[in-house]
Amino acid sequence: PEFILLQDRMLRRADKKGQALELLEASQQSIDPKWYLKKRRDLLQELGWDPAYQEAARLYLEAGYTDEP
Repeated sequence: PEFILLQDRMLRRADKKGQALELLEASQQSIDPKWYLKKRRDLLQELGWDPAYQEAARLYLEAGYTDEP
């Protein structure tokens, strides 16, 4: 589980964003909820899936997370 986000990043950088999203979804229970929501939101935006991105962004904010340090 500690390497899921690393593998996800490698897939994204290899322009395999669909596979990265599949990995993220399949590993949801093994990832800190903040990182799952953030990475899912970011991937949907990168894929250009605007309605899904908007929903993911809303869920991220409703969970109380922000991109501010």
